[in-house]
Amino acid sequence: MLGDGITLSDYAARRFGIVQQLYVAMISLFYQLISIAAELTAIGQLMSLLAPNTHTLVSIILVSFVTCCYTLFGGIKASIATDAVKGAFILVLIIVVCIAMFTSVDIPAGSWSETQVAALTVVGFESVITLVIAVVSSNLFLTGFWLRTFSAKSTSDLHKACGFAALAATPFIVLLGVTGMIGYILHPDATDSFFFQILLNMNEAWGIVVLIVIAALVSSTADTIQTGMSAEILTNFQSLSLFQARAISVFINIPAIAIAMTGTSVLQLFLIADLLCAATVAPIFLGIWDRCHPYAVIVGCVSGLLTIFVCGWAHHGEFMDGFSEFVLAEGLFTTHSMILFIAALVVPFLVTVGLSFALPPVKKPLLHVTPKSESSFAHAPSPVV
Repeated sequence: MLGDGITLSDYAARRFGIVQQLYVAMISLFYQLISIAAELTAIGQLMSLLAPNTHTLVSIILVSFVTCCYTLFGGIKASIATDAVKGAFILVLIIVVCIAMFTSVDIPAGSWSETQVAALTVVGFESVITLVIAVVSSNLFLTGFWLRTFSAKSTSDLHKACGFAALAATPFIVLLGVTGMIGYILHPDATDSFFFQILLNMNEAWGIVVLIVIAALVSSTADTIQTGMSAEILTNFQSLSLFQARAISVFINIPAIAIAMTGTSVLQLFLIADLLCAATVAPIFLGIWDRCHPYAVIVGCVSGLLTIFVCGWAHHGEFMDGFSEFVLAEGLFTTHSMILFIAALVVPFLVTVGLSFALPPVKKPLLHVTPKSESSFAHAPSPVV
């Protein structure tokens, strides 16, 4: 359904045209920049917690340098090869660390009911809705996932891999979530990184083990993002060589490091990028529908941005507050944030569908054709209207 490209902007180019291609590429690159910054922020926060006298810049640059080195010369093959090794290593260490946490930490009697950390609340359900929309929407713009999708030997292998990955990841996500709850019980005054806070109640040696786990997780994610950015850059600027595209993706780490040094909440960083992805995902993937009109997709994407602006203006009462809404200053745990994400997802969908019916049909291009462009951008013939 998506053709034989390797990135989402490939699909947007062949299905809709160059305008949508460039817009998707910008959203994708921005999301991946924020993702790298968030990963580096996590390793910096952990170092600040475990070794307050150590400058966080050292650990951030070290992790960034290591991942840049092998992705610069090895690309997607190096990323997949190292992921296989790091994946097994990380799973074993996570089990060991969680067992150690549960056995070495004393939870005060009655603390679960007093803190209400696991209680079913309205805020909790609202956060679940917000996170589902945010995570699903943003991950569809992660080029590294598309690279791995199109690297599969067959559709059957892809389905099996996704199934096994889901089965393997789900229990560990639940386990880490429970560990974070315990961290909140022991350190209720902390504002972020509750999983890390629990290390303060454990032997220093376990802190080193967790640092290794987190470093491996961060590097595993960072190399996926970097290879994805290389593919995204090469797709949109085909006059570049593969090495040049990889080099550019490495240089993008510089602003990511700068963002990481600000100490902004990891969750806050992701939410900023997630909101833009949520406002874009519906019009782009409606292209799978034959009736979807390319011009309707452009208007749908713009309506998503306007929806975010109008929600901020209406909620806060000032025109300039519409712009501040894009950074989601209220955070995740509010009713307004849930409404904002729902509106950013639904309004562009309705606009795109409605306008597609209003405009005359256009012939859907053959997505499997991949001609080489003579220009600097990927081939994206304008739709016949």
